[in-house]
Amino acid sequence: MAETKQGFGTMQEDKFNRANKSGSDFKAEIQDVAGGVATAVKDKARDIASSATDIAEKAKDKAQDWASTAAGKVGDTRSAVGSSLESFGHRIREQAPREGMLGTAASGVAEGVESAGEYLREHDLGAMGKDMTNLVRRYPIQSLLIGVGIGFLLARSTRS
Repeated sequence: MAETKQGFGTMQEDKFNRANKSGSDFKAEIQDVAGGVATAVKDKARDIASSATDIAEKAKDKAQDWASTAAGKVGDTRSAVGSSLESFGHRIREQAPREGMLGTAASGVAEGVESAGEYLREHDLGAMGKDMTNLVRRYPIQSLLIGVGIGFLLARSTRS
């Protein structure tokens, strides 16, 4: 009977050792699977980040292309308007009377229109913005009053 008890204990130990070994193997397999999943998640996150960077870069390039195209069109239009104003100033000068008060006024208007056309044709929007900023700094009260007047006229024209 002592042998049976001892045999039973040995069987229990064998089962315990096998279970312990199986548990260790299972733990190692779980760690391997978890490591593989973690690597796959990291790779996918890296791919997504790379795709997002590519999309952002393409969007930036498109925006720059669009801005460049728009600036080119604005520059062309600005130059064309400047040329038209100069031409209009020449026409006023040619068709207006040359003497008297009306001639003097027409000559002044023609000179102003020609000068405005030349300015538009020769300056880009950045230079015009700097000139406008300097003008507002030099004459702040007058600039404010002009702004209020333009706002008033715009409000009246949209109300009707």
